[in-house]
Amino acid sequence: MLNVSKLWFSMWLVYLFYSALFLSQILLNNVHANQYQYVGNPIARVFSIEEHQSSSQIWSVDQYIDGRMLFATGNGLSSWDGENWQRSSTPNNTRIRDITVWHDDKIYAGAVGELGYFSLTDTGEFSFTLIPTDHLLEDFGQTLGVNSNNEMVVFSTGQAVLVWDGKQIQRINQFNAKGSRVFRIGDTLLVEDRHKMYSIDFVSDKAVATALPWQFPANMRIKSIFLNQQNKIVMVTNMHGVFQLENDTFIKVISPDELPENYLNSGIQGKDGFYYLNSSIDGLMIFDESFILMRHYKQTDGLGLSTIYNIFQDDQQNIWLAGLPNISVFQPPHSRSKYPNDTGTVDFENIFAIDQTMFFSGTGFYQLAFPNGKTRSPMFTQIPDFNLVVLEILALENELFVGTEAGVYSFDWTQINEQKVISNPQLISTQDWVSEMTFSPDNKLLYSTIGSHLSQFEKINGQWQQTRLFEDKSGMEYLSIQPIDDSRQHIWFTTEQQELYRLTIIADNVELDSLLKFDNQSAPLGNEHLRPFMYDKRVLIGTQNGVIEYQPMDIPKFTLADDFPSALKTPNKDVFKIEIDDKQRIWYHAGPDTGVIYKDDSLSFIEQETLFKPYNHSGTRGLAYFDNAIWFGVANGSIYRLSEESIDNVPKAAPLTIQYINSINSNTRLPLNFAQRPFSVDNNSIRIGFSLADYSSPAKTRYRSKLAGPSDQQWTQWSTETSKDFILLPGGDYTLSVEAEDVWGRVSSNQHHFAISYPWYASFLAKSIYIIAFLLVIAASIRIGQKLRNKALVQQNRNLELGILDRTKEIALKVDELKQQQILKDRFFSNVSHEFRTPLTLTIGPLETILKECNAQLDGKIKNLTFTALNNAKTMLALVGQVLDINRLEVGQLTLRVSQYDIAELIRANYERFLPWAEQHQQRLTLINCENPHDIYCDLDQIDKCLSNLLSNAIKYSGKQTVISIELIHRQQLLGIRITDNGHGIQSSNKEQVFQRYYQEEHSTDELSQGTGIGLALVKDLIELHHGSIDLETEIDQGCQFTLWLAYGKSHFKSEQLVEPILIKRDSITEDYLTDSQKKDYAKILVVDDNAELRQFICQRLTNNFTVIEADNGESGYVSAIKNLPDIIISDITMPVMSGLELTKKIKNHPETKHIPILLLSAQTMKRDIVKGFASGADDYLIKPFDTSELVMRVNTLIKSCKSIARQKIQMTPELEAAANNSNSFEHNLQKHIFAHLHEDDFTIDILSQLMFMSKETLRRKCHASFEISPSAHIQEVRLQQAKLLLERDKMNVSEVAYAVGFDSLSYFSKAFKKYYGLTPSALISQEKNKI
Repeated sequence: MLNVSKLWFSMWLVYLFYSALFLSQILLNNVHANQYQYVGNPIARVFSIEEHQSSSQIWSVDQYIDGRMLFATGNGLSSWDGENWQRSSTPNNTRIRDITVWHDDKIYAGAVGELGYFSLTDTGEFSFTLIPTDHLLEDFGQTLGVNSNNEMVVFSTGQAVLVWDGKQIQRINQFNAKGSRVFRIGDTLLVEDRHKMYSIDFVSDKAVATALPWQFPANMRIKSIFLNQQNKIVMVTNMHGVFQLENDTFIKVISPDELPENYLNSGIQGKDGFYYLNSSIDGLMIFDESFILMRHYKQTDGLGLSTIYNIFQDDQQNIWLAGLPNISVFQPPHSRSKYPNDTGTVDFENIFAIDQTMFFSGTGFYQLAFPNGKTRSPMFTQIPDFNLVVLEILALENELFVGTEAGVYSFDWTQINEQKVISNPQLISTQDWVSEMTFSPDNKLLYSTIGSHLSQFEKINGQWQQTRLFEDKSGMEYLSIQPIDDSRQHIWFTTEQQELYRLTIIADNVELDSLLKFDNQSAPLGNEHLRPFMYDKRVLIGTQNGVIEYQPMDIPKFTLADDFPSALKTPNKDVFKIEIDDKQRIWYHAGPDTGVIYKDDSLSFIEQETLFKPYNHSGTRGLAYFDNAIWFGVANGSIYRLSEESIDNVPKAAPLTIQYINSINSNTRLPLNFAQRPFSVDNNSIRIGFSLADYSSPAKTRYRSKLAGPSDQQWTQWSTETSKDFILLPGGDYTLSVEAEDVWGRVSSNQHHFAISYPWYASFLAKSIYIIAFLLVIAASIRIGQKLRNKALVQQNRNLELGILDRTKEIALKVDELKQQQILKDRFFSNVSHEFRTPLTLTIGPLETILKECNAQLDGKIKNLTFTALNNAKTMLALVGQVLDINRLEVGQLTLRVSQYDIAELIRANYERFLPWAEQHQQRLTLINCENPHDIYCDLDQIDKCLSNLLSNAIKYSGKQTVISIELIHRQQLLGIRITDNGHGIQSSNKEQVFQRYYQEEHSTDELSQGTGIGLALVKDLIELHHGSIDLETEIDQGCQFTLWLAYGKSHFKSEQLVEPILIKRDSITEDYLTDSQKKDYAKILVVDDNAELRQFICQRLTNNFTVIEADNGESGYVSAIKNLPDIIISDITMPVMSGLELTKKIKNHPETKHIPILLLSAQTMKRDIVKGFASGADDYLIKPFDTSELVMRVNTLIKSCKSIARQKIQMTPELEAAANNSNSFEHNLQKHIFAHLHEDDFTIDILSQLMFMSKETLRRKCHASFEISPSAHIQEVRLQQAKLLLERDKMNVSEVAYAVGFDSLSYFSKAFKKYYGLTPSALISQEKNKI
């Protein structure tokens, strides 16, 4: 009984063992099947016959010791070093079917009737050496197989099997294995004769073939035999499938019926465990370790060839395919692959992993599908009839939510057979740009940033209802949900203006009081997109300068995420995309880079960007983690999948080698071993080629080099150039250093030493002769030179005495001449001063008298003209004074008159004097710390000149819309006067030059005026005369800050400089003159001219009769015309930025301004210039110089012409005319009189009351009773109603309608119309056009 129990127990253990083995095999199969389920096409580089330039038949592949690839072709041996192809041939240039690299570093090959090996020559080229076989057989035909082990090289030919031991070649006799390939298992070489397998060995130095006991079907064409990773021997046949050796018998593991294509030509097991079998008919098949078909790739899948003769895996694990006529190489597809789509679109926006499938979006969106079956690569197919730009996709149960450029759509997503079908799109939101969507933690609510809103969606009674939670006019971008507890959550969202908000939701209700806002004033958010995300219960924000973390304190703050690696906290590296997978790895886009960070065993973050390097140059975008892989797209529309294994399995670094040295002049190869013996070449000019044997990506390798020797060179810039030229190298020893950066960002290096021969004249013997000759010449020169030197010294002393005497006389004459020149110069400046001051005094005096005594009698226009003349005269007088001061300073004749003054009062006086000028230039002038007295000893007149110069410069050169401030400051025993502006500024390199006399800074075209270049030099000299100093702080586009420093007290002045104080007189002319005229609703005129004074003069002449606006060039004039819609435009022709002719064309081509009359001003008087002006669209042309009265007349004529044409088109509507003629009621009579005078812009209540035969008060009372508004409001209401009818019925333009109904100002008409109807006249016209 015990034995029976033991038997059952043993049987049970056996059953459990085999069951476990069976289950593990099923699980293993499922693992491999899943590993290839979603794998795409290989990322292959294909070398066409035009590139490899060898035969159309590539028979075999191998790899050389330096990494270059070797190919047996129909016309010899081809090699590829990563950059260049090289072809070598046998003496008869016949076909090579197979090659092998033996331990002697030679490449053994068999051609037709030729056996031998290729070896590298000293020039880096392959040369063939023939192994004689005539003594063994006359003609062996073609060689079908070559292989080697540590002992021998075996050649299988059409007639015999030959063995080479390194010294002699033998034939294996009495052995019929003709045409067999040579296989290697471990260190054993095998051949077969269609019936048995034989091993080749040496027995007593004689090659023998020993039959093996392996059994397999007879007459099979065996293509490959190899040892797999389970130490089982696998045999690949041409037509009979694949076998595996079990107990000396080959058992079929893949039958021909299981192959998509038969006619296998070779096969391998890759280092990844997958079997790669190639067909001579159609492509490549990949099987898992259990011989289950995973994928069938064809030429159309990117292989580049259909007929494949041989397959090979190199030391970087790249798969090489050789056949007819191309060569292809790629990484195993399960590691890296790419995907096609059914439309060929290159429009890629984002990629999404949703419910065990993938989508990508662009114009429309695409779903991953298997249209050709599970063993063929999947592809993305477009969802039909949906062509909006898609930016976001989410799924909830059987609904798919798609965020587009025009709102959120809901699709039905139902299971039909094995695939979910997408149908029935429904718009559930407002039609606006959707930036991002996300679900609430309980999946009951959908949140989205749409246009300028943050919206919440809730399904009520089967329909999604949208609720706007928050609005920001700048536009919404990204959002993220932070769960707090079961009923509470924070929504973090951002705007296009780099603002960050936090909104609290409690029990699905919005708590607006809890809204927090952060901007660059309160957090380091930067100037790029903000990307909020949650990680490990932390609130993180991707910014322009890396990832920052929210710290929830009493006063919330943000800090840099210090525990993150450098990739996510680098300044100016915008973190704009984050994807967190189920293993808590963070995949990111940051600046130009893409990468992943994850925690190691010590819980420290590790970054990895290497695996994305080959794709960054194409601009990676979108990230999605699915199927244990990261998916992303690039700018050209390609979509890639990188398995997570590739994170740590980047292809190994390839070797960098020097490939050749060529003579540039003769283009011939030179020996690579220059270091062994110096070499002489034509002009010592050579070209050195190098290459990196990296084949893991189609992207190019970058190189740089540096030559060290008699004349060292610097590193060259990184480039894809694979050679470097060196011209006219001097003789000597050299070392060339080369570095190569592969597509993964790794740098390899190599050095090559060589020597260049010296020319005969630089040899050692020649140099010795040169030295001896040089020493003899020096000795002779010393002896002769001593005698000549003594004689020359005597003559030199004599000449020196005479020269000193002559020089003394010349100096005396020069001193007298300079004194006379200074006397003449002083007299000239004195005379010029008198000649200028006399007429200027006679000009300034009368003008001041007119403004002071006749101010009340002068109208605004005359006062403007008088004030302009007075200002220019005073400016001229000031310039004369500055020139005289400069001259006095040069000769030291400017004396100070120092006394104690209140410097604050002087500053306030200058402030009042310059304030109107600043306001005229749209600038703001401010005082700081100038209210209280600040006494200091100084020459008041000279300090006033300094202040005037600095303020004048600030107003003239800082530009419009700037702020100029004057501030008094104290520093120890010094008083400072600081004048600051925020204008254009001065280049820092020119800070010292601006104080040099006559220096002028170059200004942009919009500067107000040009200076003389003496003002700042004068200020500096005057301040230094006060024993003070001037400082300047400036930056371009940051403004200028000038500070005058004066010392307190008077001890630093001489006693003769101290005088009694002088009172400051204020100039009140500006205050008396400047008054604002009443604003009237006159016709609006736009004056465009780059000459500020001429523009101001024209504006002054037109101000009394029109509303005038200004622009200083054509571009700003065009912007102003669009904004203000003037009634007429007066423009100069020659202007910077945009000319008057360009302005005219743009105005006439714009639908809202084409009706505006344009009057061109120009100094160009030729007929062709006038014709060109009218041809551009101008309505009138006036030649400079012109009479201003003629200008006013022409303006009035143009405006009246436009009004009369427009008002001729107005007609009373039939209904209104019938009512007015058939009724005597107050309302109808009132309408009749208003309509009769509707086109008159001066039609007032006074005129209307007279026409109605009643007083104004009665008219107002009855109008209020009938219409509940005043008569004037009713007149405007009728005008606007008639205007609407004209715009709708008569298709008149806006200006014609405005003039026709009695408006003189086009802008006022537009404002009144919009206020009454809620839209502008232009918008109404567009609305009517859309109806048509």
